[in-house]
Amino acid sequence: MSGDVKEQVDPAISAEGLRKAEEYVQQEEGAGNRLTGWAGIIVTGLAVETVPARRFLGEVLQPLAADLRERGIEVAIDLDLDDTLQAALDRDRIQRVLENLFTNARDALAIWGLAKRVAVRATVEGGWLAVRVADSGPGIPAEGAEHLFEPFATTGKTQGTGLGLATVRNLVKAHGGDVRVETKSPEGGAAFTVLLPLASPSALPVAAGRVA
Repeated sequence: MSGDVKEQVDPAISAEGLRKAEEYVQQEEGAGNRLTGWAGIIVTGLAVETVPARRFLGEVLQPLAADLRERGIEVAIDLDLDDTLQAALDRDRIQRVLENLFTNARDALAIWGLAKRVAVRATVEGGWLAVRVADSGPGIPAEGAEHLFEPFATTGKTQGTGLGLATVRNLVKAHGGDVRVETKSPEGGAAFTVLLPLASPSALPVAAGRVA
């Protein structure tokens, strides 16, 4: 399966947001090399292909998990997917989505004084590939939830540019998918579920065990 998605600009990127972006460029040393996050907000095209969902997620998630473990964060990955399940996605863009979600969890746990855990679970949900990333941190303040996906919204974190979640939503929306948020999940912190299209709507999930 292949296809292209024409340029999409999120309506949340207002004149004020662009003004902040310009300030960001001016203030950051070597800004030309540090605009990767901002560039992701404007989606100019997707190289969509059919990929084996479980294998793709395993290849992307394992190094991300290893990085968090080196930082003292416990990571559990549960890929509850049949090996034959196919998803329709742009590999590089969805890898970036997952990288941003892991970075968001890492930043949330950076100054968290209690247990630091990240749990990832992939399932089939209502004809979609659902990937949920949850952390054990402080969660998202109620006052920050409304603006969570706006550029430069940091929801009280001391690290990050505030571009990661805006990029996540725009890249997922460009795939025709969606992002769900739990501001206070059963794991204790925030949780984000990314919904992505399956290559075959009739595909059904089969438990395939836990990936360490």
